[in-house]
Formats: sequence, structure tokens, C-alpha cells
Amino acid sequence: YKNSLFHYGRSFSIDKESIEPLLGLSLVYMEMSMFDQSIKACNLILKKDPKNYFATQRLISSEIRMKNFSHAEELLKSALDLYPTDPVFLEQKAIVLKEVGKLDDAKRIVSLLLLISPQNEFARSFSLGIQ
Repeated sequence: YKNSLFHYGRSFSIDKESIEPLLGLSLVYMEMSMFDQSIKACNLILKKDPKNYFATQRLISSEIRMKNFSHAEELLKSALDLYPTDPVFLEQKAIVLKEVGKLDDAKRIVSLLLLISPQNEFARSFSLGIQ
């Protein structure tokens, strides 16, 4: 990971307009559980490319890991406007809703997820956990 951080950081310092090094950094930071750093990298990406799928997904995941559920829920509104049937965003939404105590809403999201992806293991196990 240190090698990846060095090279992605160097790439970013050479070309600050490119989002690719930031995408690499955000992923490495997540793998290292450095969620605050991942959030920073994702926010830089989203300033350049406000609808970037991977940055949005990683930002929401990092916010969830940091237990910033209200911010994650806010981010999910715009993500699901763009990708209303995306399984990852639906999974994240179910997690956030469960964490903030909106179990009926979480069940509704999980039901939608099962319609879209009937074999989705997350949805199948999640729905059992909140019934």
C-alpha cells in the first residue's frame, strides 16, 4: 500500500487535473481503513467530476465507516437519482436507513434490491436481519 500511495501521490502532483490518481488514492485509503483520507480524495474528484460513480460510491462507503450516516444519506439521494437501480447504492441506502433507525424504509429498499437482483446475498441476509 505504501508503494501505491507513493506512486498515486506522485502522479497526482505531476498532473493535478487528472482524476485517475485520486481514484487510485481513494481506493488504497479505503483498503487501509484511512476513511478520512478517502473522503478527502473523493471530494477532490467530485469537485472536478460531480457525477463520478466510483468517487460517489467510495465517499458514501467512507462516510458510513466513519458513522456519518446523515451525510451518507444525503449523498445517497443524489446518487440514487442518477442510478436508481444500482445495487451498491441500494445496499448502502439500506445500511444507512437501518443505522438511523428507519427499519421500514430499509425493508422497502431491500425489497427493491431483491426485485432488481434476486440472488443478491446482501439483500437476502439483510432482510433476514431486520424482519
